[in-house]
Parts: sequence; structure tokens; C-alpha cells
Amino acid sequence: MRQISAGDDALIEAARAVWRRAGIPEAELDPVVDVREWMNEHRLRMQEAARSGKAERFREYFLVSTRGEMVGAALWATYYTGPRLLFVSYLGQDVTKLGSAGRPVEAIYRRLRRDLEGGELSGVVGIAFEIDTPTTPRAAARRRLFFRECRRHGLTVGTLAVPYVQPPLELEGRSDAVPMSLCFIPRPCPPEWASRGRLPIDAARNVLDFVFDDVYGDAYNDQPDLHDWTPEQTARHTAHLRETKMRVCPTAYARTSENPVIDRLSNEESIGWELGPA
Repeated sequence: MRQISAGDDALIEAARAVWRRAGIPEAELDPVVDVREWMNEHRLRMQEAARSGKAERFREYFLVSTRGEMVGAALWATYYTGPRLLFVSYLGQDVTKLGSAGRPVEAIYRRLRRDLEGGELSGVVGIAFEIDTPTTPRAAARRRLFFRECRRHGLTVGTLAVPYVQPPLELEGRSDAVPMSLCFIPRPCPPEWASRGRLPIDAARNVLDFVFDDVYGDAYNDQPDLHDWTPEQTARHTAHLRETKMRVCPTAYARTSENPVIDRLSNEESIGWELGPA
């Protein structure tokens, strides 16, 4: 097991190849040069935080499961220290690399659980990730793998019962929002949430705010160089994300005055949170 903390790590390209072979479409994977740049920025942020004593806004969490120099599984996630939530960008394994050495992704989950329970992720109160809707046998198999490994390592995971779409990151891509499933792992999980298979409205709203505002929205507002957008373009994109979020789950925002989509109040106090698949 190795944790990548800088952009010059030779295993970054191998990790990307694992994600590609695991079934993540090429178009959804960031170029290696971008990953290297972001990991170098991560190292600089960590160094600055150590010097100043101020907590960084977010930090990268990049693990690779290795045997020698061969990568069998890789995880890339980002911990947002404000909401104390972890967003998983990529997770996949390539069992052909390690053969009979076992399931490489299991080592990833063991390390993740260790860091959640007493390591650098001990402050995390929830984990969110997107996953393909199971429209193909391969997508269904990947979903079963993720959910099975979560349960095996004591993580209660469920899918928000909303028509979620992955927001576009470019202004030109507004019509290209991709239907996906949004999954959430609360830390710890209240027993009544799991037994009922439902999330309280406040919890659901926190997850949606985190994904749309922190991951896809505000994280870019203080880094305009990433897009070379004007302030007006950034404002339009932020407004589009807000409207999309409210359409995805109008029930979660029915009691807020900021929701232009809702024309009546909802009496719902929770939304579906579907545990599984088996």
C-alpha cells in the first residue's frame, strides 16, 4: 500500500490505467498532467498549512494498492475540512495485475477504514460518491463490488432516491449533465437511518449542498485560473448548479426561501436512502 502525496510520483499514471481498465470511461478521467499538477498543489497546501498552523480547505487522499511496482487498485478522494465530508472521485481495481495475490481493492478499504477510525480522516462525518446507474452488466458488477466491500468493512452505504445528475464542469456542457446515482456513507450511521432506509431532510440537504456547492461549485470560485472564467460566467455557472440541485431533490429545499423551483411546501421529513445491492 502506498499513499501518493506529490505529482512526481511514478505510480500516478499506473493508477489512471487501473481506473480505465476498471471500466471508468476515458472521458471521465482527468489527464495525467492535470493530476500531477493538482497533487503538487496539494503538497504545497499541506506545507503552507504546517507553516501557518491554519487548516487547509481541502486535502487530497490518494491510495494505491501495490505489489512491487504493479498497481492493482487505486483510490482518489478529497477531504473537505469545512463540512468534514469526503468525496470519492475514482476507485477501481485491476485483478489481472495481481492474479492469485487476492483482491487488491480490499487493501484500499482496510487502509481507508483505519484512517477513518484513528488516522488523518478521523474527522470525516460522511463519504459521498457517484456511481454509474446499473444499465449494463459491467456497471452492475462495479456497483455490487463497491457496496459489498463497504459492508465488509463496516461502512453503511445507500443511494439517495433522487434523479441525480452529475453536474457539468464547463459552461458549454450544461446540456451534458450525466444521470448517475449519488451514494452516501454516514459516519457513524444512526441505526434508525439504516433500519428505515431513509435520510432525514437535513442530512440529505447537507449531502446535496456538499456535492453541488463544494465539489462542483464553490471549490472553483476561488481558483478562476482553472477555467479562465469571468466573474459573470462563474456566477452563471453557480446559479445553474443551484437550480439543478433543487430540481434533483425539490423536497430537500421545499422549506427554503431560495428555491425558485418549488411552488408549494412539502411535508416530507425524509427521503429514500436505498441500501444494497446485495
